[in-house]
Amino acid sequence: MGQYCHGNEPSHHVIYLLRYADRAARQAELVRDVFEKFYVNKPDGLCGNDDCGQMSAWYLFSARRDFVILSVLVLNPSVIFDILFQFSLGLCP
Repeated sequence: MGQYCHGNEPSHHVIYLLRYADRAARQAELVRDVFEKFYVNKPDGLCGNDDCGQMSAWYLFSARRDFVILSVLVLNPSVIFDILFQFSLGLCP
């Protein structure tokens, strides 16, 4: 992954910039690498702290298939097939 540091929350969008460089396959490969290496089901399974929820939000939106950069929706291959977010005002599919 080179110099990419997923634990540094301000750089979470960097992988998705590959889509703009016509490197969609590489972007999808790196997203899957991040899932497998930096989100592990154990006490120290996150590579950064999730104090504001950014690590979890990146995972959920990336797994859902969409990530927003400057109000532009960037699609990537889905990891999960069905997700439902529940907000205090109702449901959002």
